[in-house]
Amino acid sequence: MNANLQGWLGFQIQDLKDQHLYKIPKILESPAGGRVHMNGKEVVNLSSNNYLGLAGDPVVSAAAIAAARSGSNPSSINSWTAWLFIFTP
Repeated sequence: MNANLQGWLGFQIQDLKDQHLYKIPKILESPAGGRVHMNGKEVVNLSSNNYLGLAGDPVVSAAAIAAARSGSNPSSINSWTAWLFIFTP
C-alpha cells in the first residue's frame, strides 16, 4: 500500500477513535439465522438478511463456494460482516 495513503488512513481512523465514532463490526461465528453466535455467545439476531432461510442450505453454500472459486464477487452486497461458513453433516 502507498505510504501516503496508509498514513492518511491511519490518521482518519485515529480521528474517528478520538471522537468515539470508530466501530468494529461484529463477526458472525455461525450461519445467519434467528439465533447466532457472536463473540463466543449465542445471541438473538435482529438484523439477518436471511429472510429466505437459506443461509445454511448446503446447495446454496456449494453454489457460493463455486462462485467464489470462479472469480465472482459480491458487488451487490453493501456489507460483508459475516464469514462464509461451511458445515458438513
